[in-house]
Amino acid sequence: MKFSFFNTRKPRQFDYRPRYYDPAQEEREARKRELLGEDYQPAEGEQAYKPGQYIRQMRIRRGIIADREKKQRQQRRTLRSIILLALLCAFAWWLMTADFSNSIWAVFFSGVQ
Repeated sequence: MKFSFFNTRKPRQFDYRPRYYDPAQEEREARKRELLGEDYQPAEGEQAYKPGQYIRQMRIRRGIIADREKKQRQQRRTLRSIILLALLCAFAWWLMTADFSNSIWAVFFSGVQ
């Protein structure tokens, strides 16, 4: 085996070309080129397929949905705490304004003058 620093071989490279062929799509594209001219470019909604495009879109959608759910949970938590605080304030007001002279409070506080 020879060792050389100047004539090193390149590493093998992987070259994959998918062989998917859709004749109906080819016919549609040929018809579009025929009708619209050779310089036809697909519209914004008709972008060519890019590998991993669906996965990236789903990841973005999941992130948006997760953010929306997190915001809704925070709003529910805030509303729940406001309602609880209002109920506690109403109960405290009722305790301060109620007349307990003929009730169980009188039994507990009868010795205190």
